[in-house]
Amino acid sequence: MKQGSLFGKRKHKCCQKAAVLLLTGVLALGMTACGGKEVSGSEVSSAAEVSSSSAVTSASSAAQSNQPVSSAAVSSETAASSAVTAHKAASPKAAKSKTAVKAGAADFSDAAMVGNSCVEGLNMQGLLPKMDFYSRVGLTVNTVFTKPMRGGSVPIMQALAQKQYKRIYFQFGENELGWNGTQPFYSAYAKVLDAVQKEQPGAKLYIQSILPVSAAVSEKNEEDTNNQRINEYNAVLQKLAKAKNAVYLDVASALKDESGCLPDEAAEDGVHLNQKYCKVWVQYLSNH
Repeated sequence: MKQGSLFGKRKHKCCQKAAVLLLTGVLALGMTACGGKEVSGSEVSSAAEVSSSSAVTSASSAAQSNQPVSSAAVSSETAASSAVTAHKAASPKAAKSKTAVKAGAADFSDAAMVGNSCVEGLNMQGLLPKMDFYSRVGLTVNTVFTKPMRGGSVPIMQALAQKQYKRIYFQFGENELGWNGTQPFYSAYAKVLDAVQKEQPGAKLYIQSILPVSAAVSEKNEEDTNNQRINEYNAVLQKLAKAKNAVYLDVASALKDESGCLPDEAAEDGVHLNQKYCKVWVQYLSNH
């Protein structure tokens, strides 16, 4: 099987000028100060998309220095960005999470996430500004030992060992669904956890479930990418977590619809989450 071919497909939005974001923030604040007029949800969403798009370029630049890609590096530290954040919080059309965030739970300054294109997409949304990311499109539990981050020069496992963390989150499995049975996946994943535990004995390890795909993608079943197969692999991940004294996080449960699939609205390609559903993912992590 050609690993990562399905989950390696990515689409990028065109970047708009930063002046649009600044203008949105300034106008919104001006209207609030003059008459308390509420900024529409569509205006806020548009400005947020500009900020998210600019994050892609910054993340790529950070990766070129062989450093973990932190979302803080891809967030704009400007007054306009602050204004957008404030308006998003006040907007009645802001994406609602399925559960409330526990107080203090959203600080991930002591955490890192390692994984494939799903992780890379999450990082680009800028929703976890204090977490470090070690990701690559098409990454597997085998290639994590040999492949660097995009623009990097050392393997991801080696890069991860250069900094100590209290929490490390893993996202693997999407690119391994076409492997010959679940045992090779289990064994290879176990080697990853053993290696990390050796280098970072004080870190708590979190194994995240493989995320569901849309009904259309599941039916197409390219390279065994279907929700039944994903459920089988997730059952294996639960056993692995127990065996390695890690925490299993059933992120998939927060993303599935009534039929057990990823909602069509959640991802343009039926696989990689858009911003709204990345927020659901982050919300789940914040509460677990």
